[in-house]
Amino acid sequence: MNLVIYIDGSRAAEDAVRYAARWCPPETRVVLLHVVPSGREAALHNAEKVLARSSALFRSLAGTQREVTTRLEVGNAVTRITEVADALDADAIIMGSHDVGALPRSQVLGQAAEDTVAATNRPVVLVFPEGSEVVPAASIH
Repeated sequence: MNLVIYIDGSRAAEDAVRYAARWCPPETRVVLLHVVPSGREAALHNAEKVLARSSALFRSLAGTQREVTTRLEVGNAVTRITEVADALDADAIIMGSHDVGALPRSQVLGQAAEDTVAATNRPVVLVFPEGSEVVPAASIH
C-alpha cells in the first residue's frame, strides 16, 4: 500500500500524520508531502523543518521500522499533490481538515481538500480534529 500524506505545517496536518501512523499496516509506504508556492530559500528552509517534525511524529507513533519518506515540492499544492499521488500510484491521499465548528461537512473541507478531491480519482481521506462535531475521518471518492 502507498499513501501520500499532505503536510502543510498546521495542527490539522499533524492530526493526519497521527491518524496514518495508527491506521496504516506495517508494510505501507508512506510519503509525507509538503508543497511550497515558490523556491525561495526561506520557504524551502521552513518546509524542511515542517517535514522533519512530521517525520519524527510519524516515527514516534508508528515505530522506526516503518518506511516513511519526505518529499518537498514547489508549485500549486493541489496540482503537486495529485501529480505525486499519481507518480507513486498512491492508494490514498490523507489530508487534515480544519475545525470550523458545527458547520455542515461541505463547509469544513477547506479549499485545498475540496480541490484535491475534484482533481483526483484516488480516495482522499480527510482527518478532522478530535472533538470535532464531524466524523473523525471521512473517505471521499
